[in-house]
Amino acid sequence: MERYRMYDKLEKEKFKREILPFYISLIFFVFPIYGIIAGIYKFYVLWLTIGGILSYVYLVHGKSRFFLAIAWICLLAYISYLTLYVAPPNILFMFYPTNIMIWKFNDKLISVRFISFFMVINSCLFYIIFLSKYPDKVSILIFYTLCFGTFFIQRKVKELDEIKNERLRHNALLAENERNRISRDLHDTLGHIFVTLKVKSELAVKLIERGNIKEAEKELSDIAEISKKSMAETRAIVTDLRFRTVS
Repeated sequence: MERYRMYDKLEKEKFKREILPFYISLIFFVFPIYGIIAGIYKFYVLWLTIGGILSYVYLVHGKSRFFLAIAWICLLAYISYLTLYVAPPNILFMFYPTNIMIWKFNDKLISVRFISFFMVINSCLFYIIFLSKYPDKVSILIFYTLCFGTFFIQRKVKELDEIKNERLRHNALLAENERNRISRDLHDTLGHIFVTLKVKSELAVKLIERGNIKEAEKELSDIAEISKKSMAETRAIVTDLRFRTVS
């Protein structure tokens, strides 16, 4: 039961850290839906939007490389259609592919997904700026910069996050090695001392039983001296631990 609870807790933490941000982003799909309700967009855009949402969700959870490729193409096609044939400001939806590339697949600049994204977003920009009659071309340039720049900003954030995690893993490994070293030191030092004290105390008892008081006193004196040295060695180990922890 305890293992199940621990596993469930880890799964919830993983969901909050890795999956939940993708679902929070789904809120932006409300804009094309609002456009349909307000009569700005035609009703068939609803079915396209549902397809876009399903494609996005599969890219978050999917495993099959073939269907992932299909979902990627569908998502880019959906955003391209909204941008070119419905409303050019929908180019902002290109931030969905950037999130997927960085946080799900960790794509580099030389990858099929990034190259296809690069071609699609620049083709949309070229059409809007040079071929369409859309009046507010400056806003489209701003949206393009935001979407395209998001990829590089998030990529840098991901790299810094990976460096931070690697440093934490390295520090955890150092701490584990330090704990093992201290455990060995304590085992070797105290284990030997306790065995010696046990042997000498048993010997002192036998000497007392035989009436050999002087020899017994010598053994007891040795026990006191060994105890004193062991306390000093234990303090040295603890002091060394504190010093390493602070530094």
